[in-house]
Amino acid sequence: MNYPIKSTALYDIDACEVIEGRENVSDMQATYDYWDQKRAQFLANTDVVQFVKAISKQSLQIVHRANTTANASQSGFCHLNVREHVEQHGGTQVYGWQIATELTEGNDLHGAAFGIFHSNWLGANGVLWDVTNTTLNTQLFLPDPARVYDFSTLTGYNNRVVFLSDYKLKHPLEQVARNKTYFTALGFRSRDRIFEKYTQPKSREALLASLPPRYFANTDGNDQLNYEGMEWLALKYSVRFGG
Repeated sequence: MNYPIKSTALYDIDACEVIEGRENVSDMQATYDYWDQKRAQFLANTDVVQFVKAISKQSLQIVHRANTTANASQSGFCHLNVREHVEQHGGTQVYGWQIATELTEGNDLHGAAFGIFHSNWLGANGVLWDVTNTTLNTQLFLPDPARVYDFSTLTGYNNRVVFLSDYKLKHPLEQVARNKTYFTALGFRSRDRIFEKYTQPKSREALLASLPPRYFANTDGNDQLNYEGMEWLALKYSVRFGG
């Protein structure tokens, strides 16, 4: 089933007071209307629709961004933030993907669409809330019940990127195949499709021990991580807890 956005509950201030406080109802309505328009623009783009369908069978949702929670400052730890919020206030942890393109992030994405593995909080009133500070502007979220963060092994899912139809117009010298989903760490584009999942290393020593030998160069008798090794680390590990 899809996780519903109940428009009447969205403006039930008392029900949402636990994380948002008494916000101005007209501001909340304006925010929802703005992202509803963005969602419609997203769904008018065939490339983005194909990308979304390839990730999850759920429908694209609008999340309301909390700005007064104690955990909101813990950027980069969305899964942990939401788990703690559920323990304190009830509700449900919803795993899925923040969906972002130039439409939400400006020219930073340059003809690409990202799916950022993320957690949101579903309150008793049926509203999805983002309780984690994030550098992304997007409030469009694709629930994905097939994928969860494994707290016992610190394993989650790397972000995904697809290059859209107009990518080559903006990058004429780059030979990038379009409409294929690649796995990538946040802020790092790669054509490497190896790592769907990531596991946070328990220590620096464990991280270095996991690298293949070819990613080290011996300099003055010391093993130094080469550029390819740094790329490998960015792809496999830098996402941390997501969000």
